[in-house]
Amino acid sequence: MRLKPSSKKSTKRKIPQFRIGILCIFFACFGIFLGWKDIPGFLKANLVLFTEAKIFDALMEENNLDTIQLDISFKNLQRIEAKRQKAIQIGRLITSGEDLVNAEIRHNGKTSRCKIRLKGDLSDHWTGDKFSLRVEMKGDTRIRGMSRFSLQDPVTRCNTSEWMYLENLRQEGCMAVRYDFVNLNINGKKMGIFAIEEHFSKEMIEANKRREGVIVHFDDYLLWKKFPEDIATNIDWNSIFRSAQTTVRSKKRIQASEILKKQKVTAFNLLRSLQKNALPASAIFDSEKLGRFLAITRIWQTERSMLYADINFYFNPVTCLLEPIGFDGNPGQEETSPYCYFSWGDIKDNWVNYALSDPKITYSYIKFLHQFTDPSYIENLFTKLSSRETKYRNLLKSELLLKSPSTIWKNYSSIINYNPKNIINNRAATILEELSEEVLIKGYARINENNTTIEISISNTTTQPVEIIGFTSGNFSWDAKKTINDYREEKNQEDDFNGSIQIYGQGNGFKQSESDKIFVIEKKHLEEPLYANVRFLGSPNPYLKILIPIDESNFKPKYLPYYKKGIQNLTHPNFIIEKNNTLYVKTGSHFCKTNIFVPRNKALYLSPGTQIHFDQNSTLISEGTLRFHGSKENPIVLTSNHESWAGMLLAFANKKSILENVIIENINGIGKGPNPFGLERNGWFMTGGVTIYNSNIVISNSIFKNFKTEDALNIISSNFTLDHCTFSLTSSDAFDGDFVEGNIRNCTFFDIDGDGIDFSGSIVKVNGVNFSGIADKAISVGENSHVKINNCEIENVSFGVVSKDHSKTEVYDKITVRNAKVSAFAAYQKKPLFGPAYLKVENPLIIDCKRKYLIQHGSTAFENTHKIGTEKFSTDSLY
Repeated sequence: MRLKPSSKKSTKRKIPQFRIGILCIFFACFGIFLGWKDIPGFLKANLVLFTEAKIFDALMEENNLDTIQLDISFKNLQRIEAKRQKAIQIGRLITSGEDLVNAEIRHNGKTSRCKIRLKGDLSDHWTGDKFSLRVEMKGDTRIRGMSRFSLQDPVTRCNTSEWMYLENLRQEGCMAVRYDFVNLNINGKKMGIFAIEEHFSKEMIEANKRREGVIVHFDDYLLWKKFPEDIATNIDWNSIFRSAQTTVRSKKRIQASEILKKQKVTAFNLLRSLQKNALPASAIFDSEKLGRFLAITRIWQTERSMLYADINFYFNPVTCLLEPIGFDGNPGQEETSPYCYFSWGDIKDNWVNYALSDPKITYSYIKFLHQFTDPSYIENLFTKLSSRETKYRNLLKSELLLKSPSTIWKNYSSIINYNPKNIINNRAATILEELSEEVLIKGYARINENNTTIEISISNTTTQPVEIIGFTSGNFSWDAKKTINDYREEKNQEDDFNGSIQIYGQGNGFKQSESDKIFVIEKKHLEEPLYANVRFLGSPNPYLKILIPIDESNFKPKYLPYYKKGIQNLTHPNFIIEKNNTLYVKTGSHFCKTNIFVPRNKALYLSPGTQIHFDQNSTLISEGTLRFHGSKENPIVLTSNHESWAGMLLAFANKKSILENVIIENINGIGKGPNPFGLERNGWFMTGGVTIYNSNIVISNSIFKNFKTEDALNIISSNFTLDHCTFSLTSSDAFDGDFVEGNIRNCTFFDIDGDGIDFSGSIVKVNGVNFSGIADKAISVGENSHVKINNCEIENVSFGVVSKDHSKTEVYDKITVRNAKVSAFAAYQKKPLFGPAYLKVENPLIIDCKRKYLIQHGSTAFENTHKIGTEKFSTDSLY
């Protein structure tokens, strides 16, 4: 039987064509949505964050950063947003004082008023969610001691790299803005972690342990004619540094002070001299500070901070020299260093090149470059920084989780794939390899026509200055200093750098041979081969022996290109004699009508019974060691020829100075202002009649009397000892120690119209000192100082011992305070920049004083174990 197929119709249904069309449209739209939202890119970026950044460690990091809350009205927030949109539209933010809007700022439970504006020249500051703001506090309120600062996305300064760079500068005594990380809320909305970056202000100077001064820089008007669009084709990049106007920070503060206005004029003229090559760079800059700054800047690859439009300089009124300020470094992430600084980038003629044309600055730069690239130095540096840097980086990593791909990739090299210690070590290794170059010079020698001498020509093969100590042949040697016979007059080389001759870096084009040196030696001692002993200027490495080939044909120097320049020899008064690099004053009484200057590589000796009578305009200025050894019977006397003389400055001495049995008297000082008697010297201002700066000193059995200066003795940034010294008849403070460490023992202070002893930022022990007739405070301890006092007698004063402004003062047994008109002991906060003070007194003897203790609310004081009660008062009433 044949089966027939069933005649029943199939139940399979056909999908209508319109539904297929709808599905196609849906998937097409979904694909467009994924592409629009960059979902694959989002997943990839966050996957990289998970796999490469140790994200789980970051998520476990506790965020205990300070929180700053900004409260901005809707109207003012709209003004900021409008400014931001305008900047996005034209590709640059153009600011003015009218952009500042009112706001309130909260920190540590305290609300203050401030003004804010959008900040940042270019789009990295204002195109993202974390837009940058400049904050200016109103009145005397401060946030973390700062009156002006920026809040910005950490990535605009390469995240934690900037923080490490600035910390490194501060550790080495260089100036730098304060920089840290905070949580920021705006109108209650959490904005995330922001970098808080200090701006230039009086507080910034004080935080860097410097005297109040001015900060100067170059105006950036010409820069914006070339960048980001080349608007002005008739302005050349290489001319901008030379053509830029000089300007100053904090104009209102400076305009209100006659002293600062004078300092501004001098600072401006130093910058103008830099632009015109009118002064040696070491007469413009603090050579040591600039050397340290350049070395650290190169190691961290923060060359942006040195661009003419970004660099700022502090004018030090004590030394009349400029110091660079670390700011806006933007450290690089590469493991090689692209610039040696002696010939830098596309702009060949810049301020750094000119600074390094001065051997003093080159010496400092190379010395510190060797020191800071040493592996042990880097290990120690990261031991200090790593813990905090890791915490900051972990917190910034955790914020990246689930962020947009652009945000993650923007932070990749400085957060995710970032090992700062490895980068610095590798970069340091390449720098050290460069500094180990063995072919530093090209040299050749020719026998002269009479066959008796040999003329040697030496050229530097590098852009970096080298020094030549001399020549050797067999067992015989010649000193470079004694054989130099250049037909061109030498550039003035005041520092002999171990008796060497400096050969400057190779120039450009036809100037390459401009720094050649010619030496002449006697042929009779020659035993070939002939070697020159050279090394890079400032290098601690041993001298290299480089072979000098000898040509048989005669060499005629007149065929070489050269340029003549006069030598200015340093002269001294006729009562000073020089022997073996040491200056001696003849024993006896002398009248000095000129200044006495002691170079850094020399020392000045005075013997018992020596007297120098200075004219009114005369000063003693020393960068070398002072050794004044008087005796009790025949003291050394530094006095005036008539009524007074200007005073003395010891700065940058590299060995300890000693003054014993010395009488220094009748000084009016340098610089007007608080001291109307001071000698006007165009911005040079020293509060001390005798000023010691960055020089260690011991002063014993000496007398300081009849000073009409703000301080009789002012010691700054130095280690010191005062032993059995007497201070009297001063028109203001007797001794002022700023950022010093030392001891004051068995000294006497009487008839003082200011403070007996005044400390700022110092660590000192005071023992066995007597005070009598002190118009203000016998001992004033201020500005984060730590001072220990014992066995002192104090009488007829306004205050006995005062601890103020975050200082810690400890007074031990055997202290007597008699007849204090205001208070025997006091503790309070005077300056908003600092905090309350601490005072501890053990077993004092207080006699006939108006009150025993005056302790302000917030400060802490103990007598033995008993806590002293506090009270509310304004410090203005005390001054």
